[in-house]
Amino acid sequence: MILPSKGKLYIASDFHTRHADFQKWLTKTGIVEKLKNEKDVYGLILGDAVDMKPADPQAEKDGDSRIVDKIRQIQSTLGEDGKRLIFIQGNHESEVVRVYGLLKKHFALDAKSRARLIAALYASPDGLFYQQFNFLERITDEQFAYLKELPVAVLTKSGVVGVHAGPSKSAKTSKDLANKTEAIVDELVWSRPAEIAEIPGKGYTPEDLTAFLEVMEGSGLVVSGHTPLSKLLPEWVQNGIGVFAERQIILATSYGSAPGDKSYLVLDLAKRYTRVEDVAPGKELQILEPKVGLITPACLARQIIA
Repeated sequence: MILPSKGKLYIASDFHTRHADFQKWLTKTGIVEKLKNEKDVYGLILGDAVDMKPADPQAEKDGDSRIVDKIRQIQSTLGEDGKRLIFIQGNHESEVVRVYGLLKKHFALDAKSRARLIAALYASPDGLFYQQFNFLERITDEQFAYLKELPVAVLTKSGVVGVHAGPSKSAKTSKDLANKTEAIVDELVWSRPAEIAEIPGKGYTPEDLTAFLEVMEGSGLVVSGHTPLSKLLPEWVQNGIGVFAERQIILATSYGSAPGDKSYLVLDLAKRYTRVEDVAPGKELQILEPKVGLITPACLARQIIA
């Protein structure tokens, strides 16, 4: 999906069942009214709305269902205008869709068998892995059909690529992203920088990031979520967001924001973005919620919606 060279783009990431934060983003940006009344406004949610994170005090049991249904409701109610609210797959949507599809196809999952099948999945040798994807306990067939059709990337003519996690080494042109091959999807929704990758040799480097941007029609900046800011090297957390190789913003609008801020972006689609420094605090970079006890004049200034 390629966005035009005019208008505004509001970007958020990683709500992970935190419906209260999602609602706060809708309210602070006024995105629904803007989509209805302004033709050059776009919203982008970078995936991982689903699945409760272990020991997350802000998680909401059915928050993911409510978020997904609210996005669908906005898109449906606004008709053509609703298409400008874009939700892309994160690794959690991707994995839930994959496993739910397999359970339905091979084990005839239905309302009666769901609890038994998921309990067996959780008790399997790989149970700890599957327990991360607990939206399996709540997802409906309608939500499944919706999530499996989500795109995996958005490009803007202003030089920004929005993905959930990081660059794809397998993609050779921007058109490859629309094909959603298994290799490309896995890289876009699961990858992390090499220094912090869970599997040695599987992460991406600054050179990989640059190569990806070059084949993405000469784009200048990747905006992603996925990696909690606490997992980044300390020097990568700048102005409350993650920064990698000066050409990737790692955003955390809700879950995973500490030690940074719950942040979102407001990008000018007519402006060319080539490096992270082109995104200014208080202008493109906005605070959803300041840290408790750290409300300063600078923090308040950064909350103003451009």
